[in-house]
Amino acid sequence: MPDYKELYFSLVRKTAAAADALEILSLLVGEQAEHLKKELERIEELFPPDEM
Repeated sequence: MPDYKELYFSLVRKTAAAADALEILSLLVGEQAEHLKKELERIEELFPPDEM
């Protein structure tokens, strides 16, 4: 018979690891978005968009 307690704790550990990985990815994506926003602002200063 399977050890349900061990299966449960294994699932909890894997879920926590997945949550940590998602948080790290979220931080990296946010950091990259900030970098791209700053680059876009810099480019717009060099080459202002045409005003309509």
